[in-house]
Amino acid sequence: MANYSLIDLSEPQDPSDFADRLELAIDTVLKAPWALESATKDQFGRYWFISLPGTAPQDEAAARAALLPMGENIGFMVALMDHGRRVAFRHPPNAFERWAQGCIEEELCAGLGAPLVFDATGRSAHPGEREYSLSATYVEYLARRLGPPTSDADRSFYARYLAMAPAEHL
Repeated sequence: MANYSLIDLSEPQDPSDFADRLELAIDTVLKAPWALESATKDQFGRYWFISLPGTAPQDEAAARAALLPMGENIGFMVALMDHGRRVAFRHPPNAFERWAQGCIEEELCAGLGAPLVFDATGRSAHPGEREYSLSATYVEYLARRLGPPTSDADRSFYARYLAMAPAEHL
């Protein structure tokens, strides 16, 4: 089962206005060079890809370490569904992507004034609650969440998480 985060809205969002809101969220919590791409539209809604251009793994070892398909930039999808009444995020396996996605989820939750619900657990985050964006960087987030490494096993664990992010974005 995939894990999703959902924001259910009382008023529908226009896709253009929502794209502007996504751009603002990127500028506020992730900053450049993260980019927004309009991806697709289908019978379920409209989808955008928030990516970090130029981060596609160039070899199989790098792709495995980052948990990414070869040739795909680090990033994640955001969907506006149900005629603009639901924002959906599918959680990626890459922890760096998940941190970035969590920052955007929290920013949208606050900006839209609607709770963020995690489908796998039923847990909710209310507008203004912060977990991911309390830390300005991924490394700060890991340090806050995991604490300092105190053993070889801890250092190995940290190294695995750090390998999921491009070195220039640590």
